[in-house]
Amino acid sequence: MSPYEIAMLVCGIVLFVVLLVLLVYCVITHRPYKVLLAIFPIAIIMIGFPAIKSFKIAGAEVDLKETLALVGKNPGDKGAQQRLGQALAKMERLVTTNNSTAVVAEQIARGNEVLGRTDQAYDWAGAALHKSPDSKTAKELYSRLEIQRLTPANLSRPLTRQANFELTAAVGRFNQQPDLEAESHVALSRAQLALGQTNEAVANLHSAIKGNTNLAADPRVLILMEHVPGRGITP
Repeated sequence: MSPYEIAMLVCGIVLFVVLLVLLVYCVITHRPYKVLLAIFPIAIIMIGFPAIKSFKIAGAEVDLKETLALVGKNPGDKGAQQRLGQALAKMERLVTTNNSTAVVAEQIARGNEVLGRTDQAYDWAGAALHKSPDSKTAKELYSRLEIQRLTPANLSRPLTRQANFELTAAVGRFNQQPDLEAESHVALSRAQLALGQTNEAVANLHSAIKGNTNLAADPRVLILMEHVPGRGITP
């Protein structure tokens, strides 16, 4: 629970106890207590609010996880992407980068990544890594999004010297991480194409599709294939 929710729970309990004591006192002394009865629901709501919100978050988390899996199986399905956008919006109304768990932050980051919202995904990935610094998946997700942020939208446009230096360094660091996910190979391939490292880009595309054949239908991968025609990139 967030500090706000803990404070509400504690205050609700204190208010409930105080009202109960006053109610007993009023009954014993034959004093009016209707006002106290009217306040009791407020205390109950304050006590129950954290539990209600936790229940909503749990439901939204399941929905987000299911829609992420659906898009993973059908990366070109616009309907699945629309459902993912709705699941993300629902979850982001309930949590922030400060009060979410590492798992939820990672799921939100992945969802935004799939929808092309790289900056939002990067912020959420940073939150996931901050909450779980030893998590391999959080480290990989954060590094992958760093690569995506540094890779230009137009792969044919020459990089500035500074941009080339930063992207080359990020690619070098990312390549050192073991057992990368298929999506990470896609990000590396795109970055390497921007750097003019065509052979390395082709190798990473092969690794991506071999690791996840569904990516062969991903619009992002299809665009990459167009940049390396005749290289035998097949699912």
